[in-house]
Amino acid sequence: MQGPYGDRDRGGGSELSELLNQHVDDLPGSLQAALDLLVDSGCLRDFLYRVRHTTELPRITRLEAAEAHPNGFAKVCVATEHNRWLLRLHVWSNRSADPHIHTHRWNFASRVLTGGVVNRTYGLVADGTDHIHLLCRRTPRNDYFFDCVGRCGVEAMDVAGYTRGDSYAQNLQQLHAVSATVSPQTVTVVLQSRDMRSESNVVQRLTEVAPKVRSVIYLSDSEVGDVLDLALAGLGS
Repeated sequence: MQGPYGDRDRGGGSELSELLNQHVDDLPGSLQAALDLLVDSGCLRDFLYRVRHTTELPRITRLEAAEAHPNGFAKVCVATEHNRWLLRLHVWSNRSADPHIHTHRWNFASRVLTGGVVNRTYGLVADGTDHIHLLCRRTPRNDYFFDCVGRCGVEAMDVAGYTRGDSYAQNLQQLHAVSATVSPQTVTVVLQSRDMRSESNVVQRLTEVAPKVRSVIYLSDSEVGDVLDLALAGLGS
């Protein structure tokens, strides 16, 4: 399977790629503005409709390895420009269970297509002892590999809720956890910058078993098709 930004057979149609290449840089605000323009202009809807109703679906399944993410959602990359940006869909099938607090390797913006999410942000407390701080990276096989840094604490900073049509942006260094608030499905579209770090941070309760390696669960063509159908429904197609 391809690693991050490793597939040169990109998923972007020319109009979608041109729009993002023109408007995207690494800054969270730029990503949010470009993502809103992509959705509001109908460009994303047209691109996904074309993918869903042509022979492109198997390529989308392979692009950046569509997977069932450990934090409780299906993750499908639909387009990427090498070392610039990556566009993907997330689908939560139910209200997600308490996801791990984490950072990212890239800045990103997210927009809700249907349903709702709550984004909770946190800060590390160095002298705390009730959580474990892990560093996470992807292996050559694309699995999740974790190194234990040590014990820590966390403090809640902010809580924000978003529903259909809302968007937000976030810096890669910000600890957060996102939960879906609507059943049966919540669908979001995420635009991320290039990788800016090799590792991300994960914080979990001391009572949980800290994994060393977590294998990726890949999605089938059929499952990716279901994700596209849900996104298209949220886009009004």
